[in-house]
Order: sequence, then structure tokens, then C-alpha cells
Amino acid sequence: MGEIAVYNMRLKISILIVLFCVFTGTVSGCSSSEKKSKSSISSKDIQEMEKNKIENGDVPEDMYGDMFVSVSGAHVDYCDSYYDKSLGLYGFTVTNNGDKTLKTIILVIVYKDSSGNDVSEESVCVLDRFDDPLKPGHSFSIDSDKFIELSEPPPNAVIKSWRIDSIEVLYE
Repeated sequence: MGEIAVYNMRLKISILIVLFCVFTGTVSGCSSSEKKSKSSISSKDIQEMEKNKIENGDVPEDMYGDMFVSVSGAHVDYCDSYYDKSLGLYGFTVTNNGDKTLKTIILVIVYKDSSGNDVSEESVCVLDRFDDPLKPGHSFSIDSDKFIELSEPPPNAVIKSWRIDSIEVLYE
């Protein structure tokens, strides 16, 4: 998990440097009349840039999982382990619907309380295959007789009231 965090931080810093250079004209070489001042860059401009990147097939890694990876049939409940019952994620299929080969997939699971408020979040790695990554168009499954152990959520969390909030990936 440490390597992924370092990689994500480097990626974010690289994106910030590129954006800074583009907006200041350092890389593009545009004249001062074409440059936008820092204060004139709106969130709408940034959204438009992201949209253009995606339309050109350049999807940022932090958005790729939510856009191109699907998870179906997932269950969270107490499962029998060797020693006792453990909270687990089981019976699901993950499909890579994009064009990148995936080495790591992390699901961010959010639990709710009885009022429907988010009370707990957990990141769980469901795929970590540097030797045998998940190719575009392929799927893998965790059957209902196996499970990925989860941490115990706070006492006010309703185990049956959960959702996958986001899907994070690391691709080749």
C-alpha cells in the first residue's frame, strides 16, 4: 500500500506541475495576451480541461476505476473463518471495462448508520497482481465460499447498509 500512496502522490504533483506550466505559458510559449491569470481560471475551465482529456482517451488514474471498473454481486456479512466469524466481502465479480491493464484494484467501502449517515470508510484491496494483471475486457470473481476480511466498523454502523463509494486502481 505504501508504494501506491507514493505513486499517487507523485502523479498528483506531476499533474499540478503540468497544469501550472500550461496556465503560466511556460510550456506552451503563448504570448502574454493569451495567458490566463491565476485568478481567471474557474472551476468550469478545469472541468472542461478534464472533459477534453477524457474525450481524448487520457483518463486520469484517479478517475479510471470509477469510470471503467464494475463490481457486481458483492455482499458484506459475517463469514466463518478458521477461528471464529469475521466480517467479510464476498461473492463478487470485478470487470475491467476500460483499455488499461490493471495491477491493483482497491474498493472504498462506506458504512451507514440507522439514519442513513456515513459513519465509516474502509479501503480494501481486492486485486494486487503485478505478475498476472487484469487485462481490458476481463473479469475475476471471489466466490461466496471465500471472502476478503474487513475491519469491524463502529458500533453505530449498520452492517447491511453499505456501499462501494469509489474504485481506485493502479494500471500499467
